[in-house]
Amino acid sequence: MNTDIRIAVSFKGNRKRKKFRMLLGDQLATDYLLDFWISVATDKPSGDLSGLDNLDICLMAGWEGDCDLFVNSLYDAGFLDKTETGYKVHQWEEHNGYASAAAARSDKSRKAAVARWKARGVDTQAMPQPCSSIAQALPEVETSNAPIPIPIPIPIPINETKDIKVASDEPKQPTKPKKKSLSSLSEEEFFKTLEENPLYSGIEIRKLNEKLKVWCAGKGVKPTRQRLINWLNREDKQLSSGNKRLSSDWEA
Repeated sequence: MNTDIRIAVSFKGNRKRKKFRMLLGDQLATDYLLDFWISVATDKPSGDLSGLDNLDICLMAGWEGDCDLFVNSLYDAGFLDKTETGYKVHQWEEHNGYASAAAARSDKSRKAAVARWKARGVDTQAMPQPCSSIAQALPEVETSNAPIPIPIPIPIPINETKDIKVASDEPKQPTKPKKKSLSSLSEEEFFKTLEENPLYSGIEIRKLNEKLKVWCAGKGVKPTRQRLINWLNREDKQLSSGNKRLSSDWEA
């Protein structure tokens, strides 16, 4: 089934479009014309309107006025061609080649699917044939006694629910707040954390940090928090090799 049609940008000032509006005597003539083309793409993709009378064509366009006037205006403006069996859309295949080949593409896809099933050893003749249209299938569905499709999600039988955990009414234990990593602390929180650490009691951390900045400036390196921690660890002479020391991934 087609999902779109092609319209040239030159249609904006097209002479036939203006002529059709004057013949029909309605400012919305272009709207009806577009609806007509869309219906052709979905219902008569080949552009051949054989078997359709003027009323059918008006229904395709959504026109509720004089059907003879509407169809004659389409013909006189050059949007319809007469054939031995009725009408066809003027140059439909030329302007909407993709839409006009919808039936051929559908048939090609069907044959390709049959070929794939045959390659797998499936008897395609025994397979149920798809309905020709949704309209033909609807009456059969309405009167069918087929069971209702399985609901989604599938309900679980009672005898299979023994392992399912039921929500408890007991109060949940409060979750502990997630600790911040040292790198995510603000500068003030960072210094306060270091000052509260008993390993660095007696050390003037902020003063040492100023010395670190001067040293880094002379070396051309960045005074990072990890570098400050390394200096603190060297300053604390009471730390033994077994004590825990701070690192860049230490958590407060």
